[in-house]
Amino acid sequence: MKVLKKLILATALAGSCQVLASDITYSAYGTTKAQAQSSIHNYASRNNYAVLSINCYSPQMGPPWQCDGRLRKKSTTPPAGEIIKVSAWGYSEANATANAISAWRSAANSTKTPGVYCKYWAVGPGWQCFAQGRA
Repeated sequence: MKVLKKLILATALAGSCQVLASDITYSAYGTTKAQAQSSIHNYASRNNYAVLSINCYSPQMGPPWQCDGRLRKKSTTPPAGEIIKVSAWGYSEANATANAISAWRSAANSTKTPGVYCKYWAVGPGWQCFAQGRA
């Protein structure tokens, strides 16, 4: 019975450590509070973290502001659904964008709005837009 209790306790501790392992504290410094906070948000964005909280204070020595941010790793599991890619042409950027969105919605059988980027070609209708997103 003692072995079973130890096994249950060890499993519970290991499980809680795994949950906490994805949380980190990141400290940033700045001449203003906003600058230090912005540094935390930039770090989180670049490294796939979500900002849980930020605590800022003005230390006695050193830079005027220090902020400590609690960050949690975001999931790297891609969302469900097939990626649909289409392109369409138009005589203006707005027209080509609307055509690409319409073509994507037809191909994906969806009412969502995909991501779109456009290029200007000096031939034909002129603008070609590419739309892609998950159905």
